[in-house]
Amino acid sequence: MPLARGAVDVDLPLPSQIPVSYATSPKQVYHPSYGSLLQPPFRSQPELPGKDPLALSRHLIYTLLQNHPHNKKQAEMKKVSIERKRYILDDFFKVEEAYLHFEQFNGEMSPLVRRLTLERGNSVAVLVFNSSTEKLILISQFRYPTYQNNHGWTIEAIAGMVDPGETPEESTRRELQEETGLKIETFEHITTFYPSPGGSSEQIYLYYSEVSGEQANYKKVGGLLAGGEDIKVIELTLADALAKIKTGEIVDAKTIIGIYWLENRQKIT
Repeated sequence: MPLARGAVDVDLPLPSQIPVSYATSPKQVYHPSYGSLLQPPFRSQPELPGKDPLALSRHLIYTLLQNHPHNKKQAEMKKVSIERKRYILDDFFKVEEAYLHFEQFNGEMSPLVRRLTLERGNSVAVLVFNSSTEKLILISQFRYPTYQNNHGWTIEAIAGMVDPGETPEESTRRELQEETGLKIETFEHITTFYPSPGGSSEQIYLYYSEVSGEQANYKKVGGLLAGGEDIKVIELTLADALAKIKTGEIVDAKTIIGIYWLENRQKIT
């Protein structure tokens, strides 16, 4: 983002590092985390703003810094000491073995523990609602891991991996075209979550989108043949999808989260 005339491009410090002293002539500064121009001076313990413009700017920036997610996470993060780590599987999926100590809730460091992490990258999923038919556009495909639990062909939201160099939104557009032929540009972000934080570093970015008319035209069968995919598109009303969750016909977590989110949204609106 270009700076305004007379602006100074600086890195804003964490709240604990903000000096008490400050300049009396404010200058604009740009911080990429906020995507806007802010006004110093900064103070670690700003007075109540009142009508003083300098105090107002100090109070605004201090509040923004204190509530910035990065600073909150840093303040809440406990200590972890990693002694050694290595990959014991380095394939399409990776498994990392680590020996570490972590800070316990009593403030003491834990004994040395061994932890395994499945690294499969991050994923995206999008729940698509066809407003012309008032149905969800979902997919069904064979899943070998679930086959071992008698759920070989699962009903899911359209989903896939985030490829290197892609944003989650770009990955979502690509997966939509590969699996269904749908071309959708805009999405509403529902949430980002860890499906299995005890064993995997994967995060899933879950989105929602509505289509209608010609935009809702899709391929009945899709997927990347080179990747062995065989995907069938199905449409279900929200009521049918909710019923299939209760009967165990829909067992995919990201899809269940999206369907319940949509049910709650429709109740509110």
